[in-house]
Amino acid sequence: MTRVASAVGALAFAASVAACGPRDAGIGGEASGSFACEIFQPGANPPNWGDAVVRVTLDGDERVLAQGAAAFAIDAEGNQTLDPLDASYFALQAYQEISPTTVEVFEIRVLPAAWFPGEVPVDGASAVALLGEVHYDGNGSVTDARILAESRSGTLRLDAAGTEPRQAVLATVMSLRLSSD
Repeated sequence: MTRVASAVGALAFAASVAACGPRDAGIGGEASGSFACEIFQPGANPPNWGDAVVRVTLDGDERVLAQGAAAFAIDAEGNQTLDPLDASYFALQAYQEISPTTVEVFEIRVLPAAWFPGEVPVDGASAVALLGEVHYDGNGSVTDARILAESRSGTLRLDAAGTEPRQAVLATVMSLRLSSD
């Protein structure tokens, strides 16, 4: 599914320019759920197929992202890397196609110093969570990507935090507060 693969890059781009991109001001909510996937499946596109169920309530509207999951590492240039020593952060991503031209993505980014089994504070220092959406044209090319909300308040529980190709990543998202402010 090419659109899902491009959603990975589009959301990374949207997050890098989040201050410039459109956001819906004043939206609040929460997210919780779980991930079970393998990290770094070389050659896979998107980088990993796995399972996730993330329940998001945003401004009173509830949705579930459960189409698939990915776990990967991003280097300082914003590219995926298979070398954990080059990682600027590790990411867990759940996605859901919500229309033929829109994919919603929930991503948690964790710094390498916190990517170990146990509880990781989603506090903006060790980890941050982002909810975004990616829009496509009729040819499957990304036309827009934006961050809807982020979280710097909550906990991620990593039961397995793989750092080598195909190692398990098992995680539980515990009631993260989402905000667009």
